[in-house]
Amino acid sequence: MTALTPEGANLHQWLIRDEMGIYSPLDDLMANADLGGKTVLYMLDAIICAPSEGASITGDNSRWQQAPFNDHYTASVFVSQNPVAIDSVGADFLMNEPTITSRNGSLRDNPTVENYLHEAGLVGHEPSGTTYTDSKGGTIANLGTHEHGNNFVAKQYSRNLGKNEGIELICLKK
Repeated sequence: MTALTPEGANLHQWLIRDEMGIYSPLDDLMANADLGGKTVLYMLDAIICAPSEGASITGDNSRWQQAPFNDHYTASVFVSQNPVAIDSVGADFLMNEPTITSRNGSLRDNPTVENYLHEAGLVGHEPSGTTYTDSKGGTIANLGTHEHGNNFVAKQYSRNLGKNEGIELICLKK
């Protein structure tokens, strides 16, 4: 008999599906008035990035090839007031880094890892048809902005390209 990890709230079944346009529990968490509704600043820790969950961190598997890292550790912290935007930018970095994609089949082989971002970026017109609420009876009209950069060399998003809305990526160096 195989022991199964308890699912608790059954969240994992929704996160590992190879489907787009489906409900996402991550979007429910972002919409929750006591979680996403009270969060002022989102931080993405990219001080050192492991190539996959549970992997040992070594110099060979955690130095990134893409600019601006250029075979150094990521040594970065991303911050945003927009939970969808920060995850969108983080996903762009991860999904375009050969050090990660060569060792992480989830990013390389599963194009649906961004389902929750598509769903969140389109709240009000969700592909799944789900109505996300704040857990207090209110319907959510906006969870944030999802977009991809223009290309992964320039790493420019809408606001970097002169638009009034969208994501702006600013690189601060010491």
